[in-house]
Amino acid sequence: MSGGILSRVAVSMAAAVAGGTTWLVVEPGARTVVADFIGLEIGATRSAAAEAATSEITSRMTYERHPDAKPSFDCDMAETTIEKMICSDPTIAEADLVLDKVWSALGSEEAISDELRMEQRRWINRRDACLIDNDPRGCVRKVMLERITELSGL
Repeated sequence: MSGGILSRVAVSMAAAVAGGTTWLVVEPGARTVVADFIGLEIGATRSAAAEAATSEITSRMTYERHPDAKPSFDCDMAETTIEKMICSDPTIAEADLVLDKVWSALGSEEAISDELRMEQRRWINRRDACLIDNDPRGCVRKVMLERITELSGL
């Protein structure tokens, strides 16, 4: 391959190694080319080893609910590690509430384009990937504020 894949395709990748598992985030426009190049099947589920590594990492993360945290959802129903983190930090909880209001201001779910909905799913994946960051709380705060700014500009 002349020039290599990175020079031929607009790819934004971030990789972090956690517990022997490598995480790779690829922009949707480059998914097929990158998947073909590295031999991944698009839509394939993560391996049991990847699931186990993620579970082991997140199980070590404990978050106590903060009494002042008031996100867009009921903290009594928080199940995932990211939800528990949001409920443990009033600043992140407030950002979650603002983000929910900005998203709602875009219109009804039917009025939101498929493209914007896909972009939001990619953003959620990026936010959730913060769990393997060296500073998960800082990472979540940062990506939430970035997303609020992005959506506010629409």
